[in-house]
Amino acid sequence: MMPSHPFSLLSWLLFLSAGLTLGLALFASRQRHYPVAHWFTWLTLAMSVYSLGYGMELATGTLTQLKFWINIQFIGAVFIPALLLLMSYAYQYHRHPPLTYRLLLLGLGGLNLAVQLGNDYHRLNLADIQFDVVDGLTLSRLTFGPWYYVLMLYAHLAVLVSLLVFYRSWRRAPRFHSHQALVLLCGAALPWLGYLVSLASLTNQLRLDWCVLSFSVSGLCFGYGLFRYRFTHLPPIGREQVFDEISEAVVVLDSQGRLLDFNRQAVQLYPVLSRDLIGRTAEPLLKELLPLLQQEGQARLSLSRQGRQYEVRCHRIRQDGPHTVGYALLMHDVTDRHQLLLQLRQQAEVDELTGVNNRRKILGLLEEAIAQLWQGGHHQPLSLILFDLDFFKQLNDSQGHQLGDQMLKRLASLVQETLMPGEQLGRYGGDEFLLLLPGKTTKEALALACQINQLIQQQLTMSLSLGIAGYQLQDSAHSLIQRADLALYQAKARGRGQACQQADTGLLEDEGR
Repeated sequence: MMPSHPFSLLSWLLFLSAGLTLGLALFASRQRHYPVAHWFTWLTLAMSVYSLGYGMELATGTLTQLKFWINIQFIGAVFIPALLLLMSYAYQYHRHPPLTYRLLLLGLGGLNLAVQLGNDYHRLNLADIQFDVVDGLTLSRLTFGPWYYVLMLYAHLAVLVSLLVFYRSWRRAPRFHSHQALVLLCGAALPWLGYLVSLASLTNQLRLDWCVLSFSVSGLCFGYGLFRYRFTHLPPIGREQVFDEISEAVVVLDSQGRLLDFNRQAVQLYPVLSRDLIGRTAEPLLKELLPLLQQEGQARLSLSRQGRQYEVRCHRIRQDGPHTVGYALLMHDVTDRHQLLLQLRQQAEVDELTGVNNRRKILGLLEEAIAQLWQGGHHQPLSLILFDLDFFKQLNDSQGHQLGDQMLKRLASLVQETLMPGEQLGRYGGDEFLLLLPGKTTKEALALACQINQLIQQQLTMSLSLGIAGYQLQDSAHSLIQRADLALYQAKARGRGQACQQADTGLLEDEGR
């Protein structure tokens, strides 16, 4: 729709502003896969439509033209508050707003546009539209309807919320991103200030919409803030994203052990933490974590809290030199990993049927015990008992393997109850068990073997054959077991149900002294 009189300088400035914001929209659209760029594209496009419509309005000469270009302006204006909110959300959280949030805000914009396009029928938005021509400018005189005030209230609330988001980002952001947030804060404030100036000018002859006149500057602020600081490559991730939403508990201390910051997860581990403690010595943490602070490099510490296991890592914070200016303590929940490791360890070391050490584990313990004797100069005795159930094969064949398994489990449990700390029982194979007795002489082992045999006869009505061997100089795990095995065969040859000691005159004489 062509104007009724030539374009004024102000119209050309508005067309320039529309072209500028349209250019920003096209530039941002190339990176619209980033959430904040996506909403910035639509926001500047809406500003461009508003600026174009107002530039044409100033050159109209008929009421029909005036209404047409006012409707064009509303196409952009009704969506600007929603798009500003959506962009501020995307900036703060570096992701698209939830779908319901988007639908609600854009739906409100669509509703406001529908009300304006049907204004000639109900006059809810603009009760009356008139205009004056002043110095070649067409200045509208509008009488507002009730819906217009609802629309303005919504627009003001949207701008205020956006300002609060950018202000919060500015106050909390690191130095680099605080500059960006400050520029965006100014960009969001300019149209609002322009609107306030417009309200003040309603009583003057020059009734201009200073809000739309500020769009070019506002768009430049947004563009400069976002693209100059390269938000697409260095996203302004808020403190909540990095600090409060990570799974690890984080506590930051200065070099004197004073509390600087902490996240929500840290409060769950240390409920005593509060903002009132910031700047004060963190006594509850220092008492428990002081060993970490005293270590160099990437120190680690295991910690048990509230029935869960944590791995605590200490990162030294250095600034402008090698001197430590603070510590970042990161506490990672490793309970699941610990449980998995324990499960794997149990599968690797524990006999599945009886619950005692398996063959691999008991042999490893025997080799460790012999190695300790070598390191200690052979001053401590070490005895071994190898035993099995008499006639166990006949029991399995006659009454079944299930009963045999129950018998082995009961046997292992009864023997475990007789052991002292440090003594180890392991299943050697089938119904054979190995009993490792550090610090016991063969005579003491023989007494224990007789006690165990008597207990089994009473509880299981079965007997054991037991072979006993004591450690000798130059013994290996294999030779010691071999001598215990010979003693076991000797017990069976003598009629079973008894314990035999591997004969060694020198060792027996030494025990007798």
